[in-house]
Amino acid sequence: MKKIFSGNKQPSDTFRLTILLSIVGGLLDAYTFLVRGKVLANAQTGNIVYLAIYLGEGNIKKAIFYLFPILAFGAGIFISEVIRGKLAPKNIDNENYFHWRQIGVFIEIIILLIVGFISKGKWDIYVNVIVSFIAAIQYQTFKKSNGVVMATTMCTGNFRSSMEHLYIYTNTKNKKNLHLFLKYIGMIFSFILGGLLCVFLVNFLNTINQSEKAVLAAIPILLLVSYLMTKKKI
Repeated sequence: MKKIFSGNKQPSDTFRLTILLSIVGGLLDAYTFLVRGKVLANAQTGNIVYLAIYLGEGNIKKAIFYLFPILAFGAGIFISEVIRGKLAPKNIDNENYFHWRQIGVFIEIIILLIVGFISKGKWDIYVNVIVSFIAAIQYQTFKKSNGVVMATTMCTGNFRSSMEHLYIYTNTKNKKNLHLFLKYIGMIFSFILGGLLCVFLVNFLNTINQSEKAVLAAIPILLLVSYLMTKKKI
C-alpha cells in the first residue's frame, strides 16, 4: 500500500489527487442524474444513446436536451488542451509543470459555485451543459496517476484496466500489476463514494427544497486538490 500512495515530483500526477478527483467525478455524475433531469454529465456514451433513441422517436426537443452536454464535453476537452498548450512548460522536469492544471481546478470551483445557486427545473439543460464542460476539463487535465492512464470522471476504462492487470498478476505474480489493479479498484470505489455522498446530500437537502446545492460539496475537495498541488511532494 505504501507504493500505491507514494508521492512523486509532480503532485498533480499522484494517486492521492486522483482519488480526490474521482470522488468529485462520482458526485458530479450523480448530481446531474438525480437533480438535473437524469443526464450523465461525465461520460457521454449514455447521453449519445439517449440522443439516438429520441431522434429515432422523432422527439427533437428531448434529443437536443442530450445533444448540448455532448457538445459541451467536446468543448471542455478542446479548452483543456488550449490551456495546456499555452501554459505547460516544454521541460517536463520543471517543478512547476503541474501548475497549468490548477487553472482547470479553479475553473471547476468557480463554475460549481455558480451551479449550486441555480434553481433546478427550467435551467437544468444549461446546468448540464456547464457540468459536462467542467467534467471534460477535469477528465482531460488529469489523465494519469504516476504515469499510468486513469480516468477521474468515469469508470469503464478503469474497470477494464483493473481486470487486465489482475489477469496479468495471476499469471506472472508481478507485484507491479497487483499494485495497478488495486489503484484502479481504488479509483472505482472513490467514484462510488462520490456518488453516495451526493445521494446523501440530495436526500437531506430535499427536505428543505435545496437539492441543487448538493454540488457545492465538491468545492472543498477541489480546494484541497489545489492546495496539495502546491506541494513538491504529497
